[in-house]
Amino acid sequence: MNSAGSTTWSSRSSPRPGRPSRPTSVRAVSGRCSTRSTEDGKRTVIRTACPLDCWDTCTILAEVSGGRVVGLRGDPDHPVTRGRLCVKARLQLERHRSRDRLKTPLVRRGDVLVEASWEAALDLVADRLLRARERSGSLAVVHYWFSGSMGLLKDLYQRLFNLFGGVTEPRGSLCWSAGLAAQEADFGRVLSHDPRDLVAAAAVVIWGRNPVDTNPHLVPFVEEARAAGAPVVVIDPVRTATVRRLADRHIAPRPGTDAVLALAVAGELLRRGAYDRGFCEERAAGFEDYARAAAGLRLEAAARACGVAAADILFLADILETRRPAALLIGYGLQRHRRGGEAVRAIDALAALTGNVGRSGGGANYANRHAQGLLRDLSGEEFARARRFFPMPALGTELAALRDPRVEVFFCNRANPAATAPNAGEVVRALRAVGFKVVAEIRPTDTTALADVVLPAADFLEDEDLYHCSWHTYFTWAVPAVRPPGLAWPETRIVAELASRLGFGEEFTRTPQEWIAYALEPLVARCPGLAPGGDIRRLRGTFFPNPAARAVPWSDGRFATPSGRFEFGREWGCLEDVRSAALGRSTSGPAGTDAWGAEPGPGEAGPGDRPVFHLVTPRTRWNLHSQFFEEALRRLSRGSGLPPAFLHPRAAAGLGLADGETVVLRTAQGELKAHLVTDDGVREDTVLLYGGGDLGLARGGEPTSANLLTSDTLTDIGLQAAYYDCTCTVSRAEGRPGRAGTAGPATGRAAGPTAPRRMTLSRPG
Repeated sequence: MNSAGSTTWSSRSSPRPGRPSRPTSVRAVSGRCSTRSTEDGKRTVIRTACPLDCWDTCTILAEVSGGRVVGLRGDPDHPVTRGRLCVKARLQLERHRSRDRLKTPLVRRGDVLVEASWEAALDLVADRLLRARERSGSLAVVHYWFSGSMGLLKDLYQRLFNLFGGVTEPRGSLCWSAGLAAQEADFGRVLSHDPRDLVAAAAVVIWGRNPVDTNPHLVPFVEEARAAGAPVVVIDPVRTATVRRLADRHIAPRPGTDAVLALAVAGELLRRGAYDRGFCEERAAGFEDYARAAAGLRLEAAARACGVAAADILFLADILETRRPAALLIGYGLQRHRRGGEAVRAIDALAALTGNVGRSGGGANYANRHAQGLLRDLSGEEFARARRFFPMPALGTELAALRDPRVEVFFCNRANPAATAPNAGEVVRALRAVGFKVVAEIRPTDTTALADVVLPAADFLEDEDLYHCSWHTYFTWAVPAVRPPGLAWPETRIVAELASRLGFGEEFTRTPQEWIAYALEPLVARCPGLAPGGDIRRLRGTFFPNPAARAVPWSDGRFATPSGRFEFGREWGCLEDVRSAALGRSTSGPAGTDAWGAEPGPGEAGPGDRPVFHLVTPRTRWNLHSQFFEEALRRLSRGSGLPPAFLHPRAAAGLGLADGETVVLRTAQGELKAHLVTDDGVREDTVLLYGGGDLGLARGGEPTSANLLTSDTLTDIGLQAAYYDCTCTVSRAEGRPGRAGTAGPATGRAAGPTAPRRMTLSRPG
C-alpha cells in the first residue's frame, strides 16, 4: 500500500502468465534528456506521450539527432504500455514529418487561403472577436473543441474564452458521454480496475469492445487471465479481431439490444437465485424494481429481440453464476444507440447483481476518470459572466438554429467537426453560414478548408503538456523534443498572444512548466510522497502514478451516489421495445434511426422496396476518427479509393451483389459510395462501414466519411451521439465499374496465431 492507501504495482516486467503482479511501490521514472553514443554521433532521448484520445496513451521515447526526431519507440519502463506502441502511435512520426504540415498562418482572401504573418492573423481574429462581443455580446462566439489532441494545457483555450466573458460551447460527446452519465448514476463516479488486476478474474466478458484493434495494451492482461484458466466471452455484432484472437465464446446480438441481453441474463440469474443477496440488500438501492423488471423478461422474447439463441443467454448466465469474480470490460460502441445509457446501466447492474463490484478480478470497467477532482481546473469557468450550450452531436442543426444572439464567430481547436460530427452535410452547411471561422490545427482538414483564419500549431513532439487517459492511472509530463516547423507555435503561445490582444494577457504569463505544476499542486498536496519537498518540477519529463487511485474501486462498499449506495436502474425503456416488437409495432425513432424491433435486414422493405440494414461505423486499428484514415484506406480499399462496406454474403446475394462491386449506401442523411466486401463475420441484418475519413474538402476527390450517413440523434442520457442508430440501404452504384480492384480480398494484420483469410474487422473499443 502507498501513502494514499491504494495498491500500486511493479513497473519493471510483466508477470508470468497466470501469476498476479506483486504489489509494490512505484516511483516516478526519470525521463530527463539522456544521450547515448551511436555511429552517427549522439542521440537525445526525450519522454513524451501519444496525444490521441484512445484508451492507452502510450508513453513514447523520442530519439532526436541533429534537431530532428529520427525515431519513436515505446518506453519499456512503463508498467502498462510496457515498451509497445500501437500502429497509430507509430504513424505519428510520419505525420510529424509530413509535407502538408501547416507552417504559417493562413487568412482567407476570396476563395483561397493565403499566407499571413502571426501579427496580421491574430490582429484579425482579435478584432472580429471584439466586434462580435460589442455588437451582440460574447455569446455570439462559439468555441468548439473536443479531443482530437489530448493534453491538460489544451484547456487554456477554454480559460481564454471564459475570461473573454463566456461564449457558446458544446456539451455532451461524440464518443462516450452516455456511458459516463450511466456510471455516474450507478456509482457516482466513473472508475475502473487497474488493468493488472485482471489476472485475478475467473472469467472475462468483453462487451462491445475490440481491444485487439483499439486498446492493444489491454490484450496481454486478458491473455494472462485466460492462461490462468479464465474463459473469455466476447459480445459484439461483428466477429472482430478480438473475437478471433481471444474469444472462447462469441455472442453476436443485434445492434442496439445490449440492454435487453443484460436484463435477460439478470432475469435468468434471479430465477435461479444465483445472485449476491448481501450486496443487493445492503449496498444497493432500487434492487426490487430492477429485479421485478428483469425477472419479468421472458427468455424467448429476449432472444428474439436480440437476434441470438436462447442458449447464448443461458451460457452467459452460467458463466456469471459459476465463474466469479468476473471482469466485465465495456466498450463505447454499445452506447452509441438511442438507449445507449440504458445499455451501460444494464451491464453495471449485472456486475452488481453477480457480486463483481468492489471485488478484485471483477468490475464494470467502462472508463477510468481517476484524475477527476485531483488536478486544478485550468478552464477558468469562474471567470465567465454568461455561457450558452448546445448538444455537441447536433452541431449542424443547432448552429443554424441559434438565435439571440446569432453566431458571428466560430473558433475551433483540437477538433475537425466537418468530418467527425454526425450528419456531416448539415454541419458543412451550418459552418458555411457563419461569418467568421478560426481553426488551430497541425495539418489541413475539412474544417480548415472552411476557415477564414488557420493558425498553425505545434504537434506533441514540439510542445509540452501533461497527459493521462481513461484506462490506466499513470500521468506523463511530456517535454518537447524539437522545435515546431516554420512559423508554427505551441498552443500555449497562441492562447497567450491572443489574450494580450483581447485585454487580459496578464492572465497567461505562466510558462507551460508553470501551468502544469500549478495544475498538479492539489494532487501533490494530497499525496506529498509524489514530489518530496514539494518540488513538483522534479516530475517533468517523467511518467508517474496517481497515488490516490485505487486498483479496485468501491472495495469499501461506499459509493459516490447521493444515497451512498450502488443505484440499480428502475425504469427500462428497452423492455417496452421488446413488448412492442412482440406485438409487431415499430420501435423506430426519428427518420433514419434504429428500428431493431422491426428487425431490419434482408426481407424487410425500406425506401424503394430495398432491404434496410443496421449501419455500424467502428474504427480500424489504423485510424482514430478522421486522423490517419488515409492509412486505413490504403490498406483496405483494394486500390479503389473508396471505403469498404462489409455485408454478409447471403445478404449481398439477396441484393444481387457480389464481393468487390461498387455500391451506394443511403440513409435519411445522405449517401456514400463504397466498395463491397462480403464477410460472414457481420450479421445478416447489418452493414459495417468503418468510421473516419473526410469529405474531400481539403484534399479533393471522393468523400470517404461515414458521417455523411450518420444521424445527429441523441442518446437517452449524456448528450451522446447515437451514431449507430442509423439504418441504410445498399444498391449497385451507377456509372462505376462493377468491381473495385482485382487483387482479391484484402487482409489485415494477423489477429491471432495465423492470419484470417478475410479482412480483420473492427468495432469501437
